[in-house]
Amino acid sequence: MPVNEAFTAENLERSLLRTTSIAISGRAPKAPQSRRAGSGARVILPPALSPAVSCDMALHRRVAVRHFASRTIGAGDLGTVLAASELQPAQPDGVGGSVLLSVYVHAWRVQEVTAAYYVYEPEAHSLARSCSVPTSVDIAAMLRQVEFASAAALLVVVGDLDDGLGRFGNHGYRLLLLAAGAALHRCWLAAVRLGLAACLCEAPFERANGQPLYPLLEGQVPLLALALGEASSGPDEGGREGEWH
Repeated sequence: MPVNEAFTAENLERSLLRTTSIAISGRAPKAPQSRRAGSGARVILPPALSPAVSCDMALHRRVAVRHFASRTIGAGDLGTVLAASELQPAQPDGVGGSVLLSVYVHAWRVQEVTAAYYVYEPEAHSLARSCSVPTSVDIAAMLRQVEFASAAALLVVVGDLDDGLGRFGNHGYRLLLLAAGAALHRCWLAAVRLGLAACLCEAPFERANGQPLYPLLEGQVPLLALALGEASSGPDEGGREGEWH
């Protein structure tokens, strides 16, 4: 590996500086309304809930759960976890130098939320419907680890790769991954504080039939996902094919 490509502490510091310095790039971020694919019915999420445990305790309790119960989770729980992502809409006037991220929510079993794919709108704390849920066969096939298909919801962070590369050069993709990981780790801790289970996993790209998983805009790519739900208490409690709808 060339020295200039080594992921050293110095390079990491430089990457972090690029996320906060407007002077690094002369290109302004694109307006947020042009970078979202959600255009259907909207679900206003309840206000964030008060956590049951402290952040310090959540850090000790946090474990990667890969098997989920078939029970639903509350819309308030989902909203609290999404709010913890702390994603902010991009500033159309170019204020701020951060990369552009969105969260897609694969809501399979969420109370008071119709099963569908949504785009999370942080400024309104709402979900904008993107498209319908695929068949149970496609849900299982779109994940390398099929056990994550039993989660009540899957949060997928999507990044604007075109914008990131245009404004930050070859650091753009690294910054997208760094920001996606930070956002979903905040969501993970929020889930643990609510008594839910979660696990970071690979973001799904397409359905089993090769069709796009959801209508992403040009230049956008899935980066990382968080499976969310209640932990299974045994091998027979996880979601089964008929329970994914």
